[in-house]
Amino acid sequence: MVKPFFHPLLRLQWKLTLSYTWITVATLVILTLAGYMAGSEAAAANFSQLVIGDLKTHTSELVPYVSATPPDRAGMTQWLRQSENLTTEVVLSTVPRATYSVSLDGITVVVDPHGVVLASHGTGAAPVGILLEQQLPESARTVLRAALAGQTEAERLAASLSDGTVFAAYPLLGPYGRIEGALVAQTSGISQPSLLAHALFVALLLAIPVTILAAVIGTIFGFFMARGFCQRFKRLSFAVDQWGQGDFTVLAKDPSGDELGQLTHRLNRMAGQLQALLHDHRRLAQLEERHRLARDLHDSVKQQVFAISMLVNSAKGLLRSDPDRVQICLEETDAYVQHAQQELTSLVHALRPPKLAEKGFVAAVRDLAMQWSHQSGIATQVSVQGELPHAVIVEETLFRIVQEALASVARHSQATRAEIILTFERDTFRLCIGDNGQGFEAARVQGKGIGLLSMQERMRSLGGTLLVESAPGKGTNITACCSASEQKEGEKE
Repeated sequence: MVKPFFHPLLRLQWKLTLSYTWITVATLVILTLAGYMAGSEAAAANFSQLVIGDLKTHTSELVPYVSATPPDRAGMTQWLRQSENLTTEVVLSTVPRATYSVSLDGITVVVDPHGVVLASHGTGAAPVGILLEQQLPESARTVLRAALAGQTEAERLAASLSDGTVFAAYPLLGPYGRIEGALVAQTSGISQPSLLAHALFVALLLAIPVTILAAVIGTIFGFFMARGFCQRFKRLSFAVDQWGQGDFTVLAKDPSGDELGQLTHRLNRMAGQLQALLHDHRRLAQLEERHRLARDLHDSVKQQVFAISMLVNSAKGLLRSDPDRVQICLEETDAYVQHAQQELTSLVHALRPPKLAEKGFVAAVRDLAMQWSHQSGIATQVSVQGELPHAVIVEETLFRIVQEALASVARHSQATRAEIILTFERDTFRLCIGDNGQGFEAARVQGKGIGLLSMQERMRSLGGTLLVESAPGKGTNITACCSASEQKEGEKE
């Protein structure tokens, strides 16, 4: 059950389709993973700027507490406690919702314009009322001074400290751009393994619909692309099969200019050259046959006719002077005439079988089948359908094919029954010869058997076709077809 199910997948069309599908899926999944990993790397590298952006977002909430007179320290402390889980969204890609929330889990401090701590929160935070700058390393002091000076450029408002934390500050701007103080944060930053794990998880989740979509698109695209290639191969294969049967008039159609189209064009050109060679071969065979007949006529009949002419002339000269000698000349003339008749009869029999000339085509085939059946011990049946018109060249060719086919059945088939069907319908001669023998693989013997080649050449000389169908254990069927009208025109010419 499994093998027949997967059998269609072994065809070239489905192999190409699946290859397109796998390539499309693999490419999109790899690009998705690579995009997320690159996004996570970029997010980790630019974390300082992300923190500044988050501080800027929350400064507007603190300005009312700082600008109050006196500053509302209790409100600021409450705000810092409520914002203990203050987070920043790290964007991993351009895909919506592809973000990673990072907590600012360190220290948050609010200072006045002079850098004095107004409120603080977090473990180890500076106490209220002291000058924060005194508690900071030099790089952090530079950041705080820039914030209290009203600087808003992100690259000047953050610094990485020696302990791996990130120190950032952003000015608290009141009405008319007045500096009311600064919001300061010190956080441990992004956990690189955590960020990468999150990026990989999101990428794998997104890879599921991407894989499905890519599989559908790749399958559809690959199916139609592979279908086009397979149709082109089928056309070429059909033409090659016809060439293998000797019909070089069939050409493979492929107008494309790629490698397959160029190969098809070269094969078509080769088929045309073979067709021309076969045509020349038939012409040479006809010329050779004519020359043979000419030699036979010259060496036999012509010499005898010349002798007859000499004897007749001698008899004319002796008619009055020596009647006895004339009698001898006439007897010799009669002998030469008989010899000439025998020679002509032999030549005619070589061109046309005697039984065919004496009894006609159908009767000759029946006699041949009966005699062959008696000799071979194979039961034979002859069927005739329709009225077979008289066409000498067709009758001779089909009779020779019957002789050759029956000889092949007797030699190779091991059959117990054979059948010959002669049909004429719609201006077409059809001869079918079948047996119930052991059969053979027709493709393996194509072009190898002399008998098959001889039959194919005979049918090609009529402009017809010869089809051989056989398989091991299923017998053999030979079908010869040709047009009757073409043969009539040929005889008139």
